[in-house]
Amino acid sequence: MYNGDRGWTLDKGGVSELSNAAVADFQEQAKRDINNLLRARLKEPGMSIRFGGTDVVDLRTVDWVEITDSEQRDFRLAVDRTTHYLVRSVVTLEDDTSPDRSVETRIYTNYQLMDGVWTPLQITLDRNGRRINQVFFQSCKYNPGFAEGFFTKAALEKRSSKWA
Repeated sequence: MYNGDRGWTLDKGGVSELSNAAVADFQEQAKRDINNLLRARLKEPGMSIRFGGTDVVDLRTVDWVEITDSEQRDFRLAVDRTTHYLVRSVVTLEDDTSPDRSVETRIYTNYQLMDGVWTPLQITLDRNGRRINQVFFQSCKYNPGFAEGFFTKAALEKRSSKWA
């Protein structure tokens, strides 16, 4: 579980702190997350947003939206011209281990109405042209109403004591 600049893990030995490197990796992943980008990051200083043209992706006519953040992460979003659903997101990043850039592509399909929100029930992740994972959802719940303090170490320890 992550909360700001802290993180914990729960295993058979109980709750333990995550390393600073693990927390930093999570924070970097959050900066690349499309949901986080569209909900929270668009008004950050240094964001550049532009129209990338029209194309056909997965047999759908899409409009490409291109976004670059202040740390030179490039986001390309393919938005279905008819439904306005996100069809594909492409994130291009600097690769610290080589002069090449790394490309992560997510493909969103099988949209269903859940809690009043059209939700993709299948999300596929490709990294540099290779399939990394594919997630299939059966259901999704929005705004579940977590209790205050749910994402704290104390709350995680309390929940873990129920499983012991």
